[in-house]
Amino acid sequence: YRRGQLLARDEVGDLVVVDIGFALPDPSWPVLFTDLDAAQLLPEFTAEMHKGDRGRIAVVGGGPGLTGAGRLAARAAFAAGAGQVHLIAPESSVAVFAAAEPDLQTVAQSFELPLGSAALTTLERAAAVIVGPGLGLHLERHRFVREILARAATGVVDADGLSAFGGRVDELRDAIGGRPMVITPHLGEFRALFPDLASGAAVDPWTAAATAAERLHATVLLKGVPTVVAGTGGTPVTVASGNPGLATGGSGDTLSGLIATFLAQGLPPVSAAALGAHVMGAAADVAALRHSARGMRPTDVIAAVPEIWRGWRLRLDAGWSIHPPVLHQLERPRHQ
Repeated sequence: YRRGQLLARDEVGDLVVVDIGFALPDPSWPVLFTDLDAAQLLPEFTAEMHKGDRGRIAVVGGGPGLTGAGRLAARAAFAAGAGQVHLIAPESSVAVFAAAEPDLQTVAQSFELPLGSAALTTLERAAAVIVGPGLGLHLERHRFVREILARAATGVVDADGLSAFGGRVDELRDAIGGRPMVITPHLGEFRALFPDLASGAAVDPWTAAATAAERLHATVLLKGVPTVVAGTGGTPVTVASGNPGLATGGSGDTLSGLIATFLAQGLPPVSAAALGAHVMGAAADVAALRHSARGMRPTDVIAAVPEIWRGWRLRLDAGWSIHPPVLHQLERPRHQ
């Protein structure tokens, strides 16, 4: 595929790549992430696994009035196969989660410093941490996020966790501290963090994401059409699955839960981010068939994730194959 075909999906429509004998592309070019790539990356489950093997996730968010963000991140983590999901939130939110989400384990902690002993223990035991969904905005919130990241082995920074560092990108880099972290900005959040890259981000997300990743020493997933994932020193990965039904509040929280679980299960950051974005896009296409792209919600996307696991498993068991000369097909995004 050419970059313009992926940037202008409505103008291009259905795409098919056919082998007519061209040489393989330059390995430094961005790679399109496919169903087969995703299925082969998906961590395997074994009969002797216990919940700790499947990954402990800590979600820091879901504050008062924003509990839905934390719930979506947690539900998505379970859908991705997490063994345990903890939610760290203020006491008033904990009461909501305890009643509505019996699968969750909760820790009461205000979004202010210092961190209590229960929150510290939860963060230190977590295989991956999500900070940001429903965290809320506050003048000193960046200090709180820095403390959370200092306790995290790996994880995802999203939403309000990124907004806390608007105009403070050097502080975000220092807070990440070279740990295997994924940040997941949409274009607005990206502009606030990297104003000098903003003008090119919409037309060349590959360069924008790669430059941002080098500056942060972290993995950057730049949401958009297409979504681009870039790490430090590697080839950017392009994710073109999904449809306009994902352009709704809560989709980013869902994505964070998926990525964090794959990080917790041992995937490197670029792979975890690409897999999470592709799974969400594929599940969104299933949800659009059920509910329409116009009417689907993030909860519909999460409910469709098991269909993706079953479909990939069946195709792998059947000997997933490519049938030359057709190498890949990409359908027009579903709009209705």
